[in-house]
Amino acid sequence: MKIKEILVESFKSPLFNLLAIANLILIAFSVSILPTEIALTPFSKLAISLNLPALVSTRILVSRPSDMFYFVPPLVYLQWIFIGALAKSIACFLKPKAV
Repeated sequence: MKIKEILVESFKSPLFNLLAIANLILIAFSVSILPTEIALTPFSKLAISLNLPALVSTRILVSRPSDMFYFVPPLVYLQWIFIGALAKSIACFLKPKAV
């Protein structure tokens, strides 16, 4: 499969969309539990570590920390869609070939 086809299928895949939405919900719950002690709870550490690539890229792209919350949800969504697409492309390459 071509990369373009895999990406289009990944955006249409209900499993990948549910995975991305679940991670956005995880971030929302971790922020809403204890907003002043966000880095101290194990739940928020899990949310941060799962979504670290999106959070780091947001920090690089946005200079003001107050504007980071506008960019985090789309980048988290795209992160998990690309993770699913990467897993699907690796699976396509690793299919056993009939002899």
